[in-house]
Amino acid sequence: MKVIDISDWQEGINFDDIVNAGVEGVIIKALNGQSPTACVYDFVEECRKRGLPWGVYCYTHAWTPDEARVEAQSMLNLLGGETPALGIWYDIEDDPNTLPNPVKWLTGVADPTGRCSAFISELNAAGQSAGIYAGYYALRDYIATSELADYVPIWYNQYNATCDYSEVCRLPLAGWQYTSNDRIDGWDWGLDMNEWYM
Repeated sequence: MKVIDISDWQEGINFDDIVNAGVEGVIIKALNGQSPTACVYDFVEECRKRGLPWGVYCYTHAWTPDEARVEAQSMLNLLGGETPALGIWYDIEDDPNTLPNPVKWLTGVADPTGRCSAFISELNAAGQSAGIYAGYYALRDYIATSELADYVPIWYNQYNATCDYSEVCRLPLAGWQYTSNDRIDGWDWGLDMNEWYM
Protein backbone atom coordinates (compact mmCIF):
# COMPACT_ATOMS: atom_id res chain seq x y z
CA MET A 1 0.00 0.00 0.00
CA LYS A 2 0.97 3.61 -0.52
CA VAL A 3 0.73 5.23 2.92
CA ILE A 4 1.59 8.71 4.15
CA ASP A 5 2.18 9.75 7.73
CA ILE A 6 1.14 13.21 8.85
CA SER A 7 1.22 15.45 11.90
CA ASP A 8 0.34 19.01 12.86
CA TRP A 9 2.90 20.14 10.27
CA GLN A 10 0.33 19.10 7.63
CA GLU A 11 -2.58 21.01 9.14
CA GLY A 12 -4.82 22.10 6.29
CA ILE A 13 -3.81 19.34 3.88
CA ASN A 14 -6.63 18.44 1.48
CA PHE A 15 -7.63 14.80 1.90
CA ASP A 16 -9.25 14.70 -1.54
CA ASP A 17 -5.82 15.53 -2.97
CA ILE A 18 -4.35 12.69 -0.91
CA VAL A 19 -6.85 10.21 -2.34
CA ASN A 20 -6.41 11.54 -5.90
CA ALA A 21 -2.65 11.04 -5.54
CA GLY A 22 -3.22 7.32 -4.97
CA VAL A 23 -2.61 7.30 -1.22
CA GLU A 24 -4.28 4.23 0.29
CA GLY A 25 -3.77 4.87 3.99
CA VAL A 26 -2.71 7.49 6.54
CA ILE A 27 -0.81 7.23 9.81
CA ILE A 28 -1.45 10.17 12.12
CA LYS A 29 0.68 11.59 14.90
CA ALA A 30 -1.80 11.23 17.74
CA LEU A 31 0.27 11.96 20.83
CA ASN A 32 3.18 14.17 21.75
CA GLY A 33 4.14 12.28 24.89
CA GLN A 34 0.85 12.08 26.77
CA SER A 35 -0.82 15.03 25.00
CA PRO A 36 -3.09 14.67 21.95
CA THR A 37 -1.90 16.59 18.92
CA ALA A 38 -3.95 19.51 17.63
CA CYS A 39 -5.03 17.79 14.42
CA VAL A 40 -5.51 14.15 15.36
CA TYR A 41 -9.30 14.20 15.67
CA ASP A 42 -9.77 16.22 12.47
CA PHE A 43 -7.41 13.92 10.54
CA VAL A 44 -9.17 10.78 11.76
CA GLU A 45 -12.52 12.23 10.74
CA GLU A 46 -11.20 13.11 7.26
CA CYS A 47 -10.00 9.52 6.85
CA ARG A 48 -13.35 8.14 7.98
CA LYS A 49 -15.24 10.31 5.48
CA ARG A 50 -13.23 8.83 2.62
CA GLY A 51 -12.93 5.26 3.85
CA LEU A 52 -9.15 5.60 4.19
CA PRO A 53 -7.52 3.12 6.57
CA TRP A 54 -5.64 4.98 9.28
CA GLY A 55 -3.22 4.35 12.11
CA VAL A 56 -1.76 6.44 14.91
CA TYR A 57 1.58 7.00 16.58
CA CYS A 58 2.91 8.39 19.82
CA TYR A 59 6.06 10.49 19.69
CA THR A 60 7.43 9.43 23.04
CA HIS A 61 8.67 11.79 25.72
CA ALA A 62 9.11 8.95 28.20
CA TRP A 63 12.37 8.32 30.06
CA THR A 64 11.28 5.19 31.89
CA PRO A 65 9.08 2.14 31.25
CA ASP A 66 6.54 3.48 33.75
CA GLU A 67 6.28 6.74 31.79
CA ALA A 68 5.89 4.72 28.57
CA ARG A 69 2.99 2.84 30.15
CA VAL A 70 1.32 6.16 30.94
CA GLU A 71 1.73 7.16 27.28
CA ALA A 72 0.09 3.87 26.28
CA GLN A 73 -2.87 4.64 28.57
CA SER A 74 -3.13 8.08 26.96
CA MET A 75 -3.33 6.38 23.57
CA LEU A 76 -6.06 4.02 24.80
CA ASN A 77 -8.02 6.99 26.14
CA LEU A 78 -7.65 8.83 22.83
CA LEU A 79 -8.84 5.83 20.80
CA GLY A 80 -11.81 5.13 23.08
CA GLY A 81 -11.87 1.41 22.26
CA GLU A 82 -11.36 1.81 18.51
CA THR A 83 -8.71 -0.32 16.77
CA PRO A 84 -7.04 1.52 13.88
CA ALA A 85 -6.55 -0.61 10.78
CA LEU A 86 -2.95 0.56 10.26
CA GLY A 87 -1.96 0.06 13.86
CA ILE A 88 -0.59 1.89 16.87
CA TRP A 89 3.07 2.89 16.77
CA TYR A 90 5.66 3.98 19.31
CA ASP A 91 7.97 6.56 17.76
CA ILE A 92 11.31 6.31 19.54
CA GLU A 93 13.86 8.38 17.66
CA ASP A 94 16.06 9.51 20.54
CA ASP A 95 19.57 8.37 19.73
CA PRO A 96 21.38 8.14 23.09
CA ASN A 97 24.25 10.20 21.69
CA THR A 98 21.92 13.19 21.26
CA LEU A 99 19.73 12.88 24.35
CA PRO A 100 19.45 16.20 26.20
CA ASN A 101 20.77 14.66 29.42
CA PRO A 102 23.37 11.96 28.70
CA VAL A 103 23.69 11.17 32.40
CA LYS A 104 20.22 9.63 32.23
CA TRP A 105 21.41 7.31 29.47
CA LEU A 106 24.59 6.38 31.32
CA THR A 107 22.70 5.55 34.51
CA GLY A 108 20.29 3.32 32.62
CA VAL A 109 17.18 5.46 33.09
CA ALA A 110 16.63 6.06 29.39
CA ASP A 111 16.18 2.38 28.52
CA PRO A 112 14.80 2.43 24.97
CA THR A 113 14.09 -1.31 24.78
CA GLY A 114 12.32 -1.28 28.12
CA ARG A 115 10.21 1.69 27.10
CA CYS A 116 9.19 0.01 23.84
CA SER A 117 8.28 -3.18 25.66
CA ALA A 118 6.29 -1.32 28.31
CA PHE A 119 4.28 0.68 25.77
CA ILE A 120 3.50 -2.39 23.66
CA SER A 121 2.68 -4.63 26.64
CA GLU A 122 0.29 -2.05 28.09
CA LEU A 123 -1.60 -1.86 24.80
CA ASN A 124 -1.56 -5.66 24.37
CA ALA A 125 -3.09 -6.04 27.83
CA ALA A 126 -5.96 -3.82 26.66
CA GLY A 127 -6.51 -5.94 23.53
CA GLN A 128 -4.65 -3.67 21.13
CA SER A 129 -1.60 -4.56 19.08
CA ALA A 130 1.25 -2.10 18.74
CA GLY A 131 4.66 -1.77 17.12
CA ILE A 132 7.73 0.41 16.98
CA TYR A 133 8.70 3.17 14.57
CA ALA A 134 12.48 3.29 14.36
CA GLY A 135 15.30 3.75 11.88
CA TYR A 136 18.35 1.82 10.81
CA TYR A 137 20.73 3.15 13.46
CA ALA A 138 18.23 2.93 16.32
CA LEU A 139 17.60 -0.72 15.53
CA ARG A 140 21.26 -1.47 15.01
CA ASP A 141 22.74 0.44 17.94
CA TYR A 142 20.37 0.94 20.84
CA ILE A 143 17.07 -0.94 20.65
CA ALA A 144 17.74 -4.58 21.58
CA THR A 145 15.13 -6.13 19.31
CA SER A 146 16.27 -9.61 20.37
CA GLU A 147 14.71 -8.86 23.77
CA LEU A 148 11.29 -8.08 22.26
CA ALA A 149 8.58 -10.62 21.49
CA ASP A 150 8.91 -12.04 17.98
CA TYR A 151 5.46 -10.77 16.98
CA VAL A 152 6.30 -7.08 17.50
CA PRO A 153 6.08 -5.30 14.13
CA ILE A 154 8.45 -2.56 13.05
CA TRP A 155 7.61 0.49 10.97
CA TYR A 156 11.03 1.15 9.53
CA ASN A 157 12.54 4.53 8.68
CA GLN A 158 15.37 4.65 6.16
CA TYR A 159 15.62 7.28 3.43
CA ASN A 160 17.35 5.14 0.88
CA ALA A 161 16.91 3.66 -2.59
CA THR A 162 16.80 0.17 -1.08
CA CYS A 163 15.41 -1.20 2.15
CA ASP A 164 18.20 -2.64 4.33
CA TYR A 165 15.89 -3.77 7.11
CA SER A 166 17.03 -7.40 7.12
CA GLU A 167 20.54 -6.26 8.02
CA VAL A 168 19.44 -4.88 11.39
CA CYS A 169 16.25 -6.62 12.53
CA ARG A 170 14.50 -10.00 12.54
CA LEU A 171 11.05 -8.75 13.60
CA PRO A 172 8.10 -8.45 11.17
CA LEU A 173 8.40 -5.48 8.80
CA ALA A 174 5.10 -3.60 8.68
CA GLY A 175 6.15 -0.69 6.51
CA TRP A 176 9.12 1.21 5.14
CA GLN A 177 9.24 5.01 5.31
CA TYR A 178 11.57 5.70 2.41
CA THR A 179 11.33 9.49 1.96
CA SER A 180 10.31 12.65 3.76
CA ASN A 181 10.12 14.64 0.56
CA ASP A 182 7.30 13.18 -1.52
CA ARG A 183 4.91 15.56 -3.28
CA ILE A 184 1.22 15.49 -4.09
CA ASP A 185 -0.71 18.03 -6.13
CA GLY A 186 -2.11 20.81 -3.99
CA TRP A 187 0.50 20.45 -1.23
CA ASP A 188 3.84 22.19 -1.68
CA TRP A 189 5.64 20.76 1.34
CA GLY A 190 7.40 17.41 1.41
CA LEU A 191 5.52 14.44 2.81
CA ASP A 192 6.65 11.23 4.50
CA MET A 193 5.87 8.33 2.17
CA ASN A 194 5.76 4.66 3.07
CA GLU A 195 5.42 1.29 1.43
CA TRP A 196 3.05 -0.64 3.68
CA TYR A 197 3.12 -4.43 3.87
CA MET A 198 0.84 -5.46 6.76
